[in-house]
Amino acid sequence: TAAQRLPGDGWIAGQRVRYFLEAGRRDSALAATRACAADAWWCEALRGLVLHVDGRYAAAESTYDRALAEMPDSTRCAWTDLSVLLDGRAADRYRALSCDERGALDARLWWLAQPFYSLGANDLRTEHFARLTIVRIARESVWPVAASWDTDEHDLIVRYGWPRWFERVRPVLDAD
Repeated sequence: TAAQRLPGDGWIAGQRVRYFLEAGRRDSALAATRACAADAWWCEALRGLVLHVDGRYAAAESTYDRALAEMPDSTRCAWTDLSVLLDGRAADRYRALSCDERGALDARLWWLAQPFYSLGANDLRTEHFARLTIVRIARESVWPVAASWDTDEHDLIVRYGWPRWFERVRPVLDAD
C-alpha cells in the first residue's frame, strides 16, 4: 500500500525488496524493482541485488554497471571505494588516490579477485555491490543486528556479508 501511495520513495522500495528477499520471494523482489519509481540508479541497484541473490551474476553485473553510470559522482565514488577491503600500506596508498585515479586500480583488483572465470561475470564484484545495497537499506531502517547504525556495521557488512535471515529464540524457563 505504501509503495502504491508513494511509488517514488526509495526507502519503501528498498524495504520491499529486503523483505521479499528475506522471505525467499525473489520473483516478488524482482517485480518490486520493476515497480520502483525512485532514483533510477537506486532502482537499478535494488535490481542488481535481487539478480545477485538469485545467482544471475552476469545480469547483476550489467545492472550494477548501469546503476554506477547513473549515480551522482559523489555516490559513485563512495560505492567504488575499496579501501575498506584493504589493509595497511595498501589501504593508505589507495586512500591517497582521487576517485578518478582509482578507476584503473579498481578494475585490476576486481580482475585479480574474480573467483570463477567460467561465469562470464565477476560474482565477487556483484557481491560487493549487493553488500553496499544492503548497507543503504539497513542504514535507513531498523536493523535487528545493531542498536544503532554506525561505520562499524557498514564495514562488517561490506567485508563479511549481511545476515540472510533472523531468528527469535525464546528462552527456556527453568522449572525450579
